[in-house]
Amino acid sequence: MPRSRLDRAKFKTDPLIEQGHEVFVPYTNLRVFESRQVEKSYGFNKEITIQYTKHRMPNPELMKWMETFCGPRGILWTTEKRDDGISIFFAVPKQAMLFKLTWC
Repeated sequence: MPRSRLDRAKFKTDPLIEQGHEVFVPYTNLRVFESRQVEKSYGFNKEITIQYTKHRMPNPELMKWMETFCGPRGILWTTEKRDDGISIFFAVPKQAMLFKLTWC
């Protein structure tokens, strides 16, 4: 039995992950993930700028689709990273099936 509040927090899991409907999306799915050129500025007056390519970023079209059809993140759906992809957990089974038909 956990003794402190911090110990209890370690054992809690998200109800969406426990009871949600899981859809696995591998990083090899080029329709969902893309590589983008990112530009960052830093320094006192943002005078230093660097550019680099960031891989495995979700497509903006996917994020817009998720907001429109699935609702807010953390309430109706959530994600969990894995080594070879991400798992998306949906609260509603119809949303999980719609996601599979549209993006997988």
